[in-house]
Amino acid sequence: MLKLDDGQRMLIETVRRFIREECKPLEDEVETSGELRDEQARSLHAKAKALGIHMGQPAHELKDYISRFGLKMRSANFTLYGDMSDRVVSILRTFTPRLEVYSIDESFLDLSGVSNRLELAQDIRYTVNQWTGIPCCVGIGPTKTLAKMANKWAKKHGGVIDASD
Repeated sequence: MLKLDDGQRMLIETVRRFIREECKPLEDEVETSGELRDEQARSLHAKAKALGIHMGQPAHELKDYISRFGLKMRSANFTLYGDMSDRVVSILRTFTPRLEVYSIDESFLDLSGVSNRLELAQDIRYTVNQWTGIPCCVGIGPTKTLAKMANKWAKKHGGVIDASD
């Protein structure tokens, strides 16, 4: 079992690639979703996280951050994210047909019989990033829970962690 996760940055990176290429980097953006009355933070870049903004935080609470730190809010484009997710999944299927799409930015791949999992994981990371521009991390584990845990470590420690041994 292998778990691939590109994390919440998929939303920010998709915007970076397709909507705001001329405005790199987007460290000052927070994506929101919902109706005007109940918008909330959906995707945060490192700067927003460092300021203490949380996923799901209501947009009306972000007004002070916007004025004090020059943050920008943009509406989410879920059609575009769905398209990017489909692209990533099609790339993953080139590595194995045994794949479970877990969410818009997470998939589990069955690596039964693969001898060099770390090399394959690095190839997957490189290919997804090269073909889509979306960075991803890979956690490998014998169960989905351990693969998700390994993925969390991979985000902080180099991009690939194998917790199956």
